[in-house]
Amino acid sequence: MSLALLVQNLKKKGPARPSFFPESDSWKRVLVTFIALIVYNFIFDFLGFALTTFLFVGFLVKFIFPQSWARTLVVAVSASILARLLFINFLETQLPKGF
Repeated sequence: MSLALLVQNLKKKGPARPSFFPESDSWKRVLVTFIALIVYNFIFDFLGFALTTFLFVGFLVKFIFPQSWARTLVVAVSASILARLLFINFLETQLPKGF
């Protein structure tokens, strides 16, 4: 089966798959998301798991994948509540509570 797929792909003309960065400024989103993850790591102990997760998800939804403020708040609150229920209540992991 692998040999058949290889032959089929070799017969195709043009790029085999779309570009990893479809837009010219996509690398900026990747860089900003990476920086946001570093900031998440630094403020995690101080602000706690739930608040830091809320801010991180809110940032991603609003600025990386632009959405309305209402949708941003709904997604950020939902994600932080579900993450808290999963990690703290269900899996019983010990995560920082914050100030």
